[in-house]
Amino acid sequence: MMSVLFLFIFPPKAPSLPEGFLTPIIAFEFIQTKTEVMEMFCSENITMRNEMARAMDIGNRLDYVYMCLYPAFLLMDSVTCARLSKNKYYNAVAVLALAVPAADALENVQLLGITMNIATGNFDSQLRLLHLFT
Repeated sequence: MMSVLFLFIFPPKAPSLPEGFLTPIIAFEFIQTKTEVMEMFCSENITMRNEMARAMDIGNRLDYVYMCLYPAFLLMDSVTCARLSKNKYYNAVAVLALAVPAADALENVQLLGITMNIATGNFDSQLRLLHLFT
């Protein structure tokens, strides 16, 4: 249900997307340069920029709820598979299910930092850290 909700929250289109990307949120998570950010958020049109940043922020804040849901599913699934199959390798998936949300949360901190500073263009450190956490 959260995935479907995100379809209505995150912007469905952007003025410009980096080559190879079809959706703004995926492009934003993997964005490489300040120029790509500014083009994607249409920095010349302040109203459009602010609306897109607002939609991204709402979606990224709601993503923290999602970060509780998907690891719980993966954790339950991996523990069940380990128990039923007697294969201990499924426990590695359980560890990943706990580690991945931490990186996802830190990724969202960077995305929120970029949108907070988009008007000034002062988000170089967030852009560098975004690559690490994504």
